[in-house]
Amino acid sequence: MPKQGFLRALERTPGRPKAIYGIARAAQATGDKATAHQRYQQFLTLWKNADPDRPEVTIAKEFLAKEPAAAE
Repeated sequence: MPKQGFLRALERTPGRPKAIYGIARAAQATGDKATAHQRYQQFLTLWKNADPDRPEVTIAKEFLAKEPAAAE
């Protein structure tokens, strides 16, 4: 599963933005909206100074706009 590969990357290098983004994409693809939301938020926090036109940033922001956080 792709998600497992990204999780292993985070074990080796914690806070790696591309791995966090990969987990978010994999979670979104499998319908795990809670994990996708959490990881996209984490990704955007890490990449807060990134070029806003980067596709990864756009995808993360679009997902978060469409899928508000679940009530806790």
